[in-house]
Amino acid sequence: DHSVPLRPGASVAIIGAGVAGLQTSAALLELGFQVKVYDAAPDVGGVWRQNYEGFQLQVPIELYQFAKYPYKEHRADWKNGDMISGPEVQGYIQAFVERTPKLRESLRLST
Repeated sequence: DHSVPLRPGASVAIIGAGVAGLQTSAALLELGFQVKVYDAAPDVGGVWRQNYEGFQLQVPIELYQFAKYPYKEHRADWKNGDMISGPEVQGYIQAFVERTPKLRESLRLST
């Protein structure tokens, strides 16, 4: 076994500022890791940033939302079971980053 145990305070690089990369980064930051998130794109969102303008989630948002930022906090008029469009998903992802200062500071976009 050549693995090295990671301890809080260790530096971690995350490749991709899509939903999975942001969720992972937020969790690691909360545990005390030093995180940098790299993405070639100029903004967060991954595939939602440009590919799904005419689409919507195929599952209710409650199955896709960030654990620390329920969609209801983003849009108070949302009702359980509502399907949301691609641009709404992108706006939600951007809002999650904006309300999470450590995550926002960890981003290295256009890299």
